[in-house]
Amino acid sequence: MKFISRNSLAAGVVMLIVFVLFTVELKTVGVEAVGPDGSSVGMAALNSFMAKKIGVSEFWYEVTKALGYVALLVMAVFALVGAYQLISTRSIAAVDKKVILLGVFYAVLLAAYLFFEFASINYRPILVEGELDPSYPSSHTMLAVCVFGSLALMAGDLPIFGEDRRPITRIVCWAVAAVSVVGRLLSGYHWFTDILGGIFLSVSLLCFFEAARRELSDEQDEDYYEFEEEDE
Repeated sequence: MKFISRNSLAAGVVMLIVFVLFTVELKTVGVEAVGPDGSSVGMAALNSFMAKKIGVSEFWYEVTKALGYVALLVMAVFALVGAYQLISTRSIAAVDKKVILLGVFYAVLLAAYLFFEFASINYRPILVEGELDPSYPSSHTMLAVCVFGSLALMAGDLPIFGEDRRPITRIVCWAVAAVSVVGRLLSGYHWFTDILGGIFLSVSLLCFFEAARRELSDEQDEDYYEFEEEDE
């Protein structure tokens, strides 16, 4: 278990480095004023080609918008679970550690979103209400991969998912994440590199989350075996 945790941590570091290098390249390679209102776009040739091929789809925009609300609902449910445990026990130590881990993970996700709202790397290929809007990395991609991905990884830890329902839960979560990512690209509200950047960063965060989750599982297993030995 600890070996897998270290692998997850290493994968997270590698993906974070890939994201940083990709972002630097996006700001320095093939930058041209091909965006709305003459806004500059990195890797302009690739992004322009993909934008022309894909076009704009209000259908996929609405689909991904709805799935984004579902992801936010999932976050709200776990926030309520944590709040209920804290209020009922009046002790943060009694709150499920993995629920706390999810809360920290969601906080990091929110911080990443806010950071890139202010540190604009690229603007959308279309105007939003007549204004330029930051688009890199795709926040919907990050939200979908991180929320549904973490839910899939946590399926085996949560009592609300019975043993027989865990495999289908994981399949559904990853399927929804995939539809969200592909749908966001097909909506035409993002450059191709926005989607790639969102994938790189969210996979990195998800790897860090998995490393921490497995570490908690190791600790709980050790506590359980220590309790069994004392009981004997």
